[in-house]
Amino acid sequence: MEFFQIESNDKNFVEWIDWNILIVPLFWGIGLLFHAAKVFQFKFKFLKNWEDRQIKKFLKEE
Repeated sequence: MEFFQIESNDKNFVEWIDWNILIVPLFWGIGLLFHAAKVFQFKFKFLKNWEDRQIKKFLKEE
């Protein structure tokens, strides 16, 4: 981060840039994982259990 320290003497700006460089890719990674799970039909266990219960409930009503 030496480049930003040379360009800006404001310590808050440098800290903001440091956090942005770390947090933005983290959020993108989390979003990408959820998107991949949806695209490839990966189902978490609690979602699968909920889906099974809803199907049984629906079939029981008929």
